[in-house]
Amino acid sequence: MLTVIDTFDDSVCHFPHNICITDGDSTYTYQEVAHIADVVASHLLAVPRADEPCLVGVYCQRNVFLLPMTLGIWKAGLTYVPLNPGDPSEKLTTIARSYRLSLVITDIDDAFTQSLQSQGLLASPADLTRATERPPVGASSSSPDTLAYLLFTSGSTGVPKGVMISHQALFATLNDLTTELDLSSEMTFLANTTLSFDISLVELFLPLTVSGALYLSKTNLFLSPFELHDTVATKGITHLQATPSALSCITGIGLTFPQGTVLLSGGEALPVNLATELVEMGFDLYNMYGPTETTIWSSCFRVTPDALRAGRRQGNTVPIGRPLPSEDFYLVDPSTCHPITLPGLEGELAIAGSGLAMGYLYDESKTAQSFVKLTLSGSEKQPVYLTGDLAHIMEDGHFVYVSRIDNQVKIRGHRIELSEIENLSLNHANVAQCSAIC
Repeated sequence: MLTVIDTFDDSVCHFPHNICITDGDSTYTYQEVAHIADVVASHLLAVPRADEPCLVGVYCQRNVFLLPMTLGIWKAGLTYVPLNPGDPSEKLTTIARSYRLSLVITDIDDAFTQSLQSQGLLASPADLTRATERPPVGASSSSPDTLAYLLFTSGSTGVPKGVMISHQALFATLNDLTTELDLSSEMTFLANTTLSFDISLVELFLPLTVSGALYLSKTNLFLSPFELHDTVATKGITHLQATPSALSCITGIGLTFPQGTVLLSGGEALPVNLATELVEMGFDLYNMYGPTETTIWSSCFRVTPDALRAGRRQGNTVPIGRPLPSEDFYLVDPSTCHPITLPGLEGELAIAGSGLAMGYLYDESKTAQSFVKLTLSGSEKQPVYLTGDLAHIMEDGHFVYVSRIDNQVKIRGHRIELSEIENLSLNHANVAQCSAIC
């Protein structure tokens, strides 16, 4: 089994002068990104490793250094932890303390970074990309079964849950997407998503699997539809992705995009009316589905005019399709976990396969609750992730998302536990009782 670093190194070897990343101001080839990543890794090898896994937070403004910094973290055998500059400093401080971050790479001066300064936990991109006399790193220190990244989802106690994804799981998902989307080195993916949202990993690393390029936006272009249109048209963007909430901002204003531009929609249910508008705007549209715990995307459904006319829909939403080649979908009774096989019957969606997370860091109880072994096909039990999503399967084998079985909600693609809002509210001295509703 390979890792993202392996595929990147292969691209460096065969296409060293291909453009790897640009942000409109600076552009780096694969060879240049590899050099910077090696320098970063050389510096990071000196990071004390009192804890395993050794977690390195990335809390930076958006620029071309983000990619070689992450690759450098992996080449040094460390774990990438993306942090969102838009999050409250209290949340970030809780993450840094609760998950014992060994280092935070940052070019931002705010309350969060100031709180870490005295602890010696900060490093700047300038420091890590400065020439060093340390020997070259050589082969990557990361192996397929080691932890690639830690991403946080809403936790009912008020402390975000840290989802552990291995290099093997990340590679399997990206490899599946490369096949499903029929990618080539001619692609340019728009990297527009906040780094702490797991779909950003598709934008950053999927192009590396085919020696393609990524265009890193410095702002959320979906908030400026005409700027987004100009960027796609003038920068040669071939692939982009967003949540339906974001995509609704670019419809109804007369825009058309270059015919065949591939658009991945996910993170929320995709309404049929929105899908129809997007297809009419020129997009080659895919409806994606997948929780963070099964490595970004786990299924896809190509939304063609014929598919919409055929009525492949449940209520007013587009199906989530079939699982990716490395994944398996099952429906189980939410109470007994017994398998449900008849088309049309609703059940909790359970996901198995190469994309399964390693669990929740420092939370064995929650891991045991969500990652279980079930007898679903054959006589042997297999590990699955219980998604908490109700779904059913259609006669043609496509799955349809129905609803949640708990009080978790999604806001612009981000999972929110209502109980987390309640617990945080109760921490306020003037709040005696509260209830969060949506």
